[in-house]
Amino acid sequence: MQKSDSSIRLAVTGAGIICSIGRNKEEVWRSICESRAGIGKLTRFKGETFPTDIAAEVTDDIRARLPIARRETRRMSRTDLLAVAAAHEAIEQANHNAREPVPLDRAIVSTGTSTGGLLEGEDFYFKRLVVGRRRAPASR
Repeated sequence: MQKSDSSIRLAVTGAGIICSIGRNKEEVWRSICESRAGIGKLTRFKGETFPTDIAAEVTDDIRARLPIARRETRRMSRTDLLAVAAAHEAIEQANHNAREPVPLDRAIVSTGTSTGGLLEGEDFYFKRLVVGRRRAPASR
């Protein structure tokens, strides 16, 4: 195990969020202050195999909101897209707060998710049941 280096300094200069109650920090905070819930009927996939069809989803097209070419997002999972959207907001905020742009090679992104990749996993599982193990595509 590597010994920690106490001379390394770290500063949080930006934060980003995308979830069922908002697409950025301001929307999420407004929703919290207004006691808005982001829970509703499932729309991203059919929930017939689950005991409920209620969920907290990000329902809009994330690809349309990203500052990267659509062709670059084709192989990205929904979890990847959500992470990129939140990271983009954090980097924009960090650059806005800095005297000069933050060099990306000095940036660290930390993410948290409760169901990362679940949608793709479910999709693969059901395709595997229908077309068989050898013919089910491992990615989009």
